[in-house]
Order: sequence, then structure tokens, then C-alpha cells
Amino acid sequence: MSPYTTNSSLVKERELNADRDSLQSAKSRIWSELSRSHMNLAILLKDEGQLQPALILAHMAAKTKLKEIALHLRLEVPPDCMPYEDLIGRAREIALIDLETELFLNTLSYIAEPENMSLLKDMHAEHVDMMLERVRALLEEMSWEAAPSVMESK
Repeated sequence: MSPYTTNSSLVKERELNADRDSLQSAKSRIWSELSRSHMNLAILLKDEGQLQPALILAHMAAKTKLKEIALHLRLEVPPDCMPYEDLIGRAREIALIDLETELFLNTLSYIAEPENMSLLKDMHAEHVDMMLERVRALLEEMSWEAAPSVMESK
């Protein structure tokens, strides 16, 4: 094999990696924006008295943020194919969230399920407001920059 062929192969490999990184960055930005949009809409719905849809959107915002973080960890399984519980578990595993936060996110997921919506009938707007504020704060705290890469965690 000639040195030119080897260099050419390296250049192609670098270009492929750059394209992959560019695609990953674009997808990450999209998920970040989607997470913010979900949260903004959740707050608007809560202000209009739509508590159930507000909590569903807060749950979607958290899930989207966890997918963004998982994307940066370069896991074998694509983040959009991972169940919510696995996304939370991975964030907990790398110490991005604590046990209390994991329990909160699992509770939010449980409440957001359609068959459990009856739990919200007796919930006051102030309580929903506190939950939304907690999700909003979590979205600001959780960052893929704070998450170690897969290589560091192995």
C-alpha cells in the first residue's frame, strides 16, 4: 500500500468523523431547542389552567434533554431508541443526577401517563407550578458538558 493511499484513507476517515460530529451537533441543537420549546409551552398551558397538558409537556422536555445528553455520550443504542427509564438510569449512572432527581423524574413520568391522569384532578395549580419549576431548573442544570464521555466512564 502506498503512503498516498494511507493518507487518503486517513483523510476520508477524518471527513466521515467530521460529518458525523456535525450531524450530532445539529441533532443536539434540535433536541435542546425542542426541550426548551416543550418547557415554554408547558408554562403557558399551566398559566391557562391546563395542568395535565402542562405536566405532559414538562415530562417531554425532560425526556428530550436526557436524549440530548445520551447523544453526547455516544452510547451503542441511539438515544431516540432508549426507553425513558434507561435514559434516567444512564444519567444517574454517570452522576449527572442524584437519586432524589431520579425519583422525581420517574414520578413525573408516572403522572404524565394517560391512565394516571386522574391523580391530577385534586392537584392544585401551586403544586403543578412547583413541579414545573423543578423541571425548568433541572433542564438548566443538566448539561452534556457536565457528562463524562463513554470512554471516561469505562
